[in-house]
Amino acid sequence: MVNTMLRRSGFFVSCVVGMLLVSGCQNKEVPYSDRSLYTIYMAGVDKLEKERFVQSADEFAQVEQQYPYSSWAPKAQLMAGYALYEGKKYTRAIGTFENFLYLHPYHPYADYAHYMVAMSYYQQMDNINRDTQSSEYALEAFTTVMNRYPTTAYGLDAKNKREKAFNHMAAHHTATGRFYQQNKLFIAAIKSFQKVLNDFRGSRYEPEATYRILECSLSLGLPREAELAQKHLVRHFPQSVWCTRGKEVMAARQAPAT
Repeated sequence: MVNTMLRRSGFFVSCVVGMLLVSGCQNKEVPYSDRSLYTIYMAGVDKLEKERFVQSADEFAQVEQQYPYSSWAPKAQLMAGYALYEGKKYTRAIGTFENFLYLHPYHPYADYAHYMVAMSYYQQMDNINRDTQSSEYALEAFTTVMNRYPTTAYGLDAKNKREKAFNHMAAHHTATGRFYQQNKLFIAAIKSFQKVLNDFRGSRYEPEATYRILECSLSLGLPREAELAQKHLVRHFPQSVWCTRGKEVMAARQAPAT
């Protein structure tokens, strides 16, 4: 289904309704190679509405190829990218939008193209136990949208999506650290948890990562490092369950043996 945000945007109205107004009622059948710009473009729209997304993208690509100097060529390129996105062909969608930005960096719909690049990476964010490359690219792309278009609808939505990508990355490194800790690879575990503190400070996983540094430090016989981790928890996350657990672990360690 064509997504609501695009439906409500001036982009979609301009790219579809505008073509109808400009071209009137041209609807007669013509050979594929001799089709008018209007015929090709509206064939793309028709296939998009029927959720034949890849075929829709191919039709829009024909506009750019056969009428490269038309004012509708850039809009067709955007529509091709959107059709590929809806068809979950995210790699192709990214390439289409990035090519559009290379050719038209100052186009009125450049904000939309940047946003859709970010969304295409965002949709590929996978399980936290797998590769995080898409999350990294999504984080970078959403940051670009936020910085360039902070007051637009795309910029505001990018802020929320960026936070999710940010926490997704932090979750990955926390899960990696837990794996190392469970296998008693404490130094490797600390490195993973420390990455959360260094690169993803402010994420929802910072308290847990700090607590697990405390645990790993004690397992390695490093009480000073454990105390520093506990102080960080008390100072920054006093109400966190991880702070409470840290206090309990440190108290149990200091309690006299019976």
